[in-house]
Amino acid sequence: MVKKEIISISPFLPPNIGGVESLVLRLNSLTSQKLYHVHQIGYYPLNTNVNFLKKEQKGSYTYYRLRWFGKGLFNKIESKSFLLTFVYLFPGLLAYTIFTILKEIKFKNIKTLHAYGFISAAIVIIINLFGKKKTILTTHSFYNFKKRSFLSKIIKVIVRKFDLIIPNTKESYDEMTYLGVKKKNLALFQNWCDLSIYKKIQPRNNPFLKKKKFDFNVVFLGRLIPLKGIDIVLNLSLKYQNIGFFVIGNGEYKETLLKKRQNNLQYFFNITEKEISYILNLCDLSLSPVRYDESHSNSLMESVSCGLPILIPKRGAIGKIYNQDIALFCKKK
Repeated sequence: MVKKEIISISPFLPPNIGGVESLVLRLNSLTSQKLYHVHQIGYYPLNTNVNFLKKEQKGSYTYYRLRWFGKGLFNKIESKSFLLTFVYLFPGLLAYTIFTILKEIKFKNIKTLHAYGFISAAIVIIINLFGKKKTILTTHSFYNFKKRSFLSKIIKVIVRKFDLIIPNTKESYDEMTYLGVKKKNLALFQNWCDLSIYKKIQPRNNPFLKKKKFDFNVVFLGRLIPLKGIDIVLNLSLKYQNIGFFVIGNGEYKETLLKKRQNNLQYFFNITEKEISYILNLCDLSLSPVRYDESHSNSLMESVSCGLPILIPKRGAIGKIYNQDIALFCKKK
């Protein structure tokens, strides 16, 4: 049977580490199992130094990656201005998408155009002028449009062009209805983690058990950037020397961590999901002191699946998704 073909556009692709990259990987894995071939177009890792291929075939999906300037620049502008972020990410990705379609893809065979986020959505709208394909938008952030009138007017124009929008939380769903998207064009995303991997493990079955040096241990799992609160975690590790701190992730604070020589601090940069689960099972608390209104977090879901309570600020969607049965709430910072 001939597979249906999809063009999927995201600025952020594996092997870079982050929530969007994880979602891309999991959705591509699912679609490839359902007789689809996915052409995934995006940038090479913008924030981390990891190995990658410009073109990479993995089963039923193909990655096309563009090398782009400004290593680490995205982390500096992401929280400051959507316009700056748009100016940085949009032109190169648009040009590379058009180039890739002309050189690598038979556009007449494409059934669906899929966008991750609003920058990719703007590109899909332009590309669709040449073919009138079915269009899908997946959102992955919480934008607080009620307090950002100018941005809401821009995004309102974009979302009206899509056949289906998949918000990743109920809060994002409500934002889409606020912008005038009809419910028939919305499908709430059902997030998940692999419970065959992220689960409680008996200590005797944990190969990482020897790494547990303290009676009480905490873990930070996420991008190593100030926006995620990694600097807060490192300051806590200095203050509480009687607590073990595990840090899992990648990002601009990697070099800072490599210089650290603390008996109570261990860090892991590029490890498998099984290894992440082993480390989570060594710990007593998962820390996520984010400085922005996060819509969802795979790391929190994975932590909870391993039986950990989580420490989070009561802000954004995560402050509503989790309650006091499994979460401790800290002050916003």
